Amino acid sequence: MSQNSFFMKKIGILMLTLLLLFSLGGCSSDDEEIDNRPAIPFASTDIEKANFEVVVKQLKDAGFTNVDTLEIDGLVLGFFTKDGEVETMTINGKEGFSEGEKFDANTNITISYHTYPEKKAEKPEEEIVDKPEDENEELIEEKPIEEPSEIVPEVDYTEVNEFINEDLVQAQGWALGLLDRDGKPTENGTPSESFAFALFVQKITYLGDKLRVDVDPSFNQLSDEDKTNIANTVQNMTQSRTNDITYTTFFINGNAIGNSKITNTKAFKWK
Repeated sequence: MSQNSFFMKKIGILMLTLLLLFSLGGCSSDDEEIDNRPAIPFASTDIEKANFEVVVKQLKDAGFTNVDTLEIDGLVLGFFTKDGEVETMTINGKEGFSEGEKFDANTNITISYHTYPEKKAEKPEEEIVDKPEDENEELIEEKPIEEPSEIVPEVDYTEVNEFINEDLVQAQGWALGLLDRDGKPTENGTPSESFAFALFVQKITYLGDKLRVDVDPSFNQLSDEDKTNIANTVQNMTQSRTNDITYTTFFINGNAIGNSKITNTKAFKWK
């Protein structure tokens, strides 16, 4: 074999090897696809005795678009089972699921919940009118007087939110040593670590069935334990104005970074 043909044969083998390597590289990159599907934000065991509206909101916030609800109108007194309490939640017909499991956004999710039977309006009895002797005389039908339906006014939480955020500003003043014990401005105050939590909080909004807390981006640098301690302190401060501790969500620049659990509003999950 001549030196030239031997050289050409080696080049051919080298090109074939490179072609095989590129083919394998392309296949592996195709297999490594990123799963961008939304994840279930809780486990099936977490929603026991939870309110269905809260569960639906969490699912929609997570990115699920096909969430249906089903009423079980069998409540009588509501002592052991509350109105709106979740009975089951199924994903594609299956009840068991774990927190963090991923599904397609349009996956069928059905939530059944307990409620009171809808009261049906009783049909008024028709008054029997004797037929007059004169067939030309008109019969006047007495119609029942319709009572106006009760309109439930929307609750305005503006005033209570003003009080809550005044408390927040006062706590920030004590944290920085700008206020004395009575809440009056002072130049000789001592910063208080007991109120340092308030320096992370920008705004608190009470909405009746939930609480929104906007915090500074530096809040995300804290440990989950410290975040939960601050969250509980904010809840306790708010409770003094609302007499209630509700489902709480924390936000940074409009993005949710954590929320309390459905079954325990004092326990938190952080992203």
